[in-house]
Amino acid sequence: MSDARMSPDRGTPLRMAVLFGGASTEHTISVRSARAVLAAADPARIAAVPVAIGRDGSWHDAAASRALVAAMDRSAPECVPAAAGSRGGLLAAPAALSALAEVDLAFPLVHGRTGEDGSLQGLLELCGLPYVGAGVAASAIGLDKTRMKAAFAAAGLPLPRTQVVTATAWASDRENIERALAAMPAPLFAKAANSGSSVGVVKIHDREAIGPGVDEALRFDRKVVVEEGIEGRELECAVLERPASQGGGAEATPPGEICTGRDFYDYVAKYEDPETELIVRADVAPAVAERARALAVAAFEAIDCAGFARVDFFLRGEDELFVNEINTLPGFTSASMFPRLWEAAGLSFPALIERLARLALERAEGRRADA
Repeated sequence: MSDARMSPDRGTPLRMAVLFGGASTEHTISVRSARAVLAAADPARIAAVPVAIGRDGSWHDAAASRALVAAMDRSAPECVPAAAGSRGGLLAAPAALSALAEVDLAFPLVHGRTGEDGSLQGLLELCGLPYVGAGVAASAIGLDKTRMKAAFAAAGLPLPRTQVVTATAWASDRENIERALAAMPAPLFAKAANSGSSVGVVKIHDREAIGPGVDEALRFDRKVVVEEGIEGRELECAVLERPASQGGGAEATPPGEICTGRDFYDYVAKYEDPETELIVRADVAPAVAERARALAVAAFEAIDCAGFARVDFFLRGEDELFVNEINTLPGFTSASMFPRLWEAAGLSFPALIERLARLALERAEGRRADA
């Protein structure tokens, strides 16, 4: 890797590949996030290069990716088609890798499996290319709710009661597992372990619904987390690393709040229901806000995260906080909570994008110095 890539002149725009799409249930959300980043990046500071990945996992070269983004800007469907060619993945368009060879860093905005689970991060590591956000291990832990909950428990974070159910155990010992789950206070939530955007999440209201609920969640993954439903409010904090020049470490915004009229904050509530309200500054006691910020940073550190993340909470009563989960790649549309929380804290969307890019280069330089 050249020194020019590692430390581009401040007067020269950073060349940043924006990877989006991907073979997951969150494909459309990824497309929306990428479109927002491509539109918001200050061209005097960031020269953004789109790299599109089809629903089948095939990659498009730079020219095709630009054409797809232009078509989407004309209100075409928010879906990346398969790349031409008889082979899949990167092999569908080997020229796609040439775009990565010409940039200073990458911003992986591929949500869900193959993008948010460490797979794409591993590819970028092998390419020797700095990238925005969590590394391979933290990404994998962050998407796998079973590993995430274990890391949080080890760090002493407050969590809802949880039980992990695997497809193998469910098939061989369903009756005993149902009995154990029935001992937990209803309602329960069955969540596919490796899925985001509330895909594969089922609310279980009573004992009779446990079996069908776990069955449904297992359609999305071979592991399911079943947890106690916390009746209360849903809060979110945005976490961002500080550059070394500001002392390093991570900081979190005051919590925002999710308000929905639906049974819970599911995929429809997140992306399709106009009645869902995102409140950028939750009306909570100052002590609760500070506690949420501290817990958000603790969750970030518990999985050794990097760059940025969003940490979600349940608030029961006036002051009892539970950590729900960490999202190492939160939605990045202009309407998403993460950029809105930072904008309310005084960091504009373009400035946020540049800060993340600079953090990625700083981390890569630090790793090179340690090698």
